[in-house]
Amino acid sequence: EEIYLHTKAAIEELFKRDCLLVIVACNTASAETLRRIQDTYLRVEHPDRRILGVIVPSIEEVVEKRYARTLLLATKRTVESHKYERELEKLTDTLLVPIATPELVPLIESHRIDEAVALAIKVIEAQAREGDAVLLGCTHYTLLKDALRTHFADTLTFIAQDEVIPKKLVDYLDHHPEITSRLTG
Repeated sequence: EEIYLHTKAAIEELFKRDCLLVIVACNTASAETLRRIQDTYLRVEHPDRRILGVIVPSIEEVVEKRYARTLLLATKRTVESHKYERELEKLTDTLLVPIATPELVPLIESHRIDEAVALAIKVIEAQAREGDAVLLGCTHYTLLKDALRTHFADTLTFIAQDEVIPKKLVDYLDHHPEITSRLTG
């Protein structure tokens, strides 16, 4: 409930600032509250606006690239929601291995990036196989992508949401001229 209330308050503030489309960039908020906000608050209060999350576009990337096995590194709440698995099952039978890594967010927020990278490497090495993809399922984790890509070189592919979401947003806007025509740029 707390996540819902904070997410809704943030969206309300953005709508007050004339935003027509909001992307909930937090995976936990996307997993826990997005559908509820879309189905209740948005439908009743702002039917002319849109709220998108980061989970479905990330899953679409996994499906489009045809990864046979993908590790999902995410917060405990995101993993426990099973939202990634449910969305993936709608599209394919790709194997998703969710791994809760709640220790990473506090390390990243306290600017201890090297420690976060070392922990992520340890977790990935314990679970990954050569050729796997690793979906960084927390927007904080994008700060680790370059170091992880360097460490794992050609053995693993890393999917970072800061690379996926912009191109998916362009696709979304191309298919929704009713929104695009109202945007200023």
